[in-house]
Amino acid sequence: MSHPLQNILLAPRVVADEALYFRGKGGYVAEPETLRLEKGADIDFFSWYGLFNLETWRTYTACEQFFLRGKASGRVIIELWHHTGPHQRYRLASLLHESEATEVFTLAVPDGIHSGLLSVRVKALGDASICQLCWEGTAPQPPKPVRLGLVMTTFNRQSAALASAQRISAFIASIQEQLSPDEAVALAVVDNGRNLDLPELPGVVHIPNPNLGGSGGFARGLYYFKEERGFSHCLFMDDDAACETESIWRTLQLLCFSIVDDLAIAGTLFAQSPPWLQIERGALFRYHCVGLGHGRDLRSVRQLFKNEKSRLFDYGGWWFFAFPVSGVDYPFPFFVRGDDVHFGLHNHLTKITLAGVSTWGEDFTAKESPMTRYLDMRHHLMQYLLSKQLKANPLVWVRLILPSVLRSVLTMRYAAAEAQLLAIEHVLQGPRFWEANPALESVWNVLRPLNEEEKPQQIPPVLEKQQISSESRSRKVWWRRLYKVMTLNGHLLPRRAWKHEPVRIDKASFELEAFLPYACVYLVTPYAEGGIRLCKDRRRFFSIVWRMLGLTGKILYSSASLQKAYRSAAPRLMSRAFWEQQFGLSAGTNRDEG
Repeated sequence: MSHPLQNILLAPRVVADEALYFRGKGGYVAEPETLRLEKGADIDFFSWYGLFNLETWRTYTACEQFFLRGKASGRVIIELWHHTGPHQRYRLASLLHESEATEVFTLAVPDGIHSGLLSVRVKALGDASICQLCWEGTAPQPPKPVRLGLVMTTFNRQSAALASAQRISAFIASIQEQLSPDEAVALAVVDNGRNLDLPELPGVVHIPNPNLGGSGGFARGLYYFKEERGFSHCLFMDDDAACETESIWRTLQLLCFSIVDDLAIAGTLFAQSPPWLQIERGALFRYHCVGLGHGRDLRSVRQLFKNEKSRLFDYGGWWFFAFPVSGVDYPFPFFVRGDDVHFGLHNHLTKITLAGVSTWGEDFTAKESPMTRYLDMRHHLMQYLLSKQLKANPLVWVRLILPSVLRSVLTMRYAAAEAQLLAIEHVLQGPRFWEANPALESVWNVLRPLNEEEKPQQIPPVLEKQQISSESRSRKVWWRRLYKVMTLNGHLLPRRAWKHEPVRIDKASFELEAFLPYACVYLVTPYAEGGIRLCKDRRRFFSIVWRMLGLTGKILYSSASLQKAYRSAAPRLMSRAFWEQQFGLSAGTNRDEG
């Protein structure tokens, strides 16, 4: 008996762009359940949601034989292709399908094909309709009974969370007939704002929770499915759940047929605009977070093939990350930022990605603020203090602190730099800081004024039509580099040498030369109205640099004792008992087997 593994999506359901679904020529109309073709239409499904990575399914699952199964009406040619390189592909099989009514067809993948990518191509010889395309597989034993708990953490995003819960509830209802009695899929909406008005939905539970950030929200969902429901796996996801529900289905099937007990699946992150631009497909942590496959345009056949090359990675972002609950520790109480990094580094999981398992998310630069700079600095230092697989030496602390703070202060982001220094001070306090501040309430009171400094304001009308500066064209000219160093990027120049007519600069830019000659600038982004006004402040600049050097010295001096203290306290801070206390639950909550 063959089992459906991956459904080929016939039309976009979350975004309007077809580029990740198929490439079409001729006349066609893409509908959610049907692809209607006119005579001469040619549809190539070698795409993000259409391709089948044979090597992944053969390596990590018990599946032995694979098929393409579909439903069609009219007169069409269906071709099965094998891709061995960006521009090397071979037709494995083809079928002429002729029927007035919708009928099923099947094409088998030859047993001798063990690697590479598979795709399907459809050519209409007359008016026709494709109603279903699905990659299926057979295995010598039945699939494992996976009980998958989806966890969605939300805070004051009522409309997004409600829409996501309704969409996922409908998906859960639609797959019930395909699940065995021992299998289950359910969604827990962890409401950190305690203000979500969520109606009763099939397969969905609403869990009000203290505002413990993403760390506490996902920890609460993990607790619910692991301790109270006895589920086998969890899937952490964003509250807007901007993914095709097909991504959840593929994750479920891969886990069901997996021969690797500790298999974890990381979802790929795409930009909201343009939706075909890949932001991250798994990530490494090497002094900082390095997203793999960043900036790839997956409309490109070459980039699409290159993207399927298997790579090891350290962690998967919690916008979409599925894993077995047995043997994993609870998250460290980071609140937000860094929790997914440490979870991936700390827990021993076999982490992979799969084509078509992805979500769309907001550009990271749109969220940048002194608050996020504080959180980033804090978690970068903590990864080296907590993780045994990251080797720390004096150079590590210098590289983590100096470049990051100097980038902020040299580009007039003084509030961000002061937030980064506050993070260092908090890390130096040791484990007691984290025990006392899992909700960040006292920290937020200190950061709020700094955040207000980088709040967008109205830009003078005269600047509205001005070209946005984002990149220096002369970074490699040695005397300009020397000039930036000698003047501390303009801070040592006399005031009369500064240009007092402000300019607009891309918020994502840290090109020093763009900031050097100006007394004031406006940082702008397409994701927000107005701009952040920054002005040179010589006294504040030197105050920050002096504090930075002092704090760097302190962490160099105390790093060994800090590391010992944090690693000793970590098991307690990532324990069930610690999180039960934060949730306000009594120890040993009874399990509900329903």
